[in-house]
Amino acid sequence: MAEPTPPPPPSQLQLKLFSSMTKAKEPFQPRVEGKVGMYVCGVTPYDFSHVGHARAYVAFDVMYRYLKFLGYEVEYVRNFTDIDDKIIRRANEAGETHTSLSSRFINEFLLDMAALQCLPPTHEPRVTEHIELIIELITKIMQNGHGYAIEGDVDFSVDSFPEYLLLSGRKLDQHCAGERVAVDTRKRNPADFALWKELDDARLPNAAYLETKDATVLVMATVVEMKALLVSVVKMVLAVVMAMVAVAVVVANPPSNSVDQTAPPGAALVV
Repeated sequence: MAEPTPPPPPSQLQLKLFSSMTKAKEPFQPRVEGKVGMYVCGVTPYDFSHVGHARAYVAFDVMYRYLKFLGYEVEYVRNFTDIDDKIIRRANEAGETHTSLSSRFINEFLLDMAALQCLPPTHEPRVTEHIELIIELITKIMQNGHGYAIEGDVDFSVDSFPEYLLLSGRKLDQHCAGERVAVDTRKRNPADFALWKELDDARLPNAAYLETKDATVLVMATVVEMKALLVSVVKMVLAVVMAMVAVAVVVANPPSNSVDQTAPPGAALVV
């Protein structure tokens, strides 16, 4: 009986992926030779994971492993949307902060992924750690005419982007507004979707304001505020300490009428 033919080495294997744009399988060609960037949308951690999460992340874990098997250097990013209306609502009901609730369910999610033997991604960023970048990006989208403010919300204008739905192949007239959520009559187009949502509960002390050309947009920015406050306090303390040092130096060494010839020209203590 003839021995089975051994499989070709990974370097000779060609990966084909289904393209949602062309609706056909195509040879995979990374933008950068030998490197692959893989982004997978992560969970909103307001509750325990379910079987749908397991299916999705096991599937992408297989992809991650196979790309590495083929010899690619893979940068796999999977985020946590750790601030959301549901998280805030659940935290209020439980009498805890949104940070403690989301962190607890993030840990539960990671335990589930480990039990499923999914490899950890290269990066697992949290939304609350990147608020400033998100604000900058949304501001640019608005400045480019693709986003607009509705009171405290910011929506993306699908009419401003002709390529919208190009990947899915759907048409805007196939969009059935109101099937999943109630139609917001304030929108320019019922298909417009939220880039930023106003904080529902104004009692929570974690709001900051972002000035835009259209309106003042209420944004969740506790982390940004605390960092800015901490920097200001540190600067103030340093200024006070330096001033005290300067006074102490002057008191200990009162100025004389003679010029110190050993001091370099222009030397000074700047506070």
